[in-house]
Amino acid sequence: TVPVGGQVVFSFAAFSAGHSATQADFAAPCAPAASNPFNSGFVTQGGQTFVVNVTSTDPMWFYCGQVSHCQGGMVGVINPP
Repeated sequence: TVPVGGQVVFSFAAFSAGHSATQADFAAPCAPAASNPFNSGFVTQGGQTFVVNVTSTDPMWFYCGQVSHCQGGMVGVINPP
């Protein structure tokens, strides 16, 4: 749970296939959100970070956009219901 005005920092380790932090909608957890989603893009080098500024207490669902990663369970939520 993160308050309004807080930040979530995604820290990426080095992975050859890459990972992302991409916002989704609850109804479609492995697709970008319909309205202005955050998206780190694919990160393949270690030591990189991506910051999400929290502007609401509403749930913000996210997933890894690499092929099959979301389907394999790489999903999460900021401010779960």
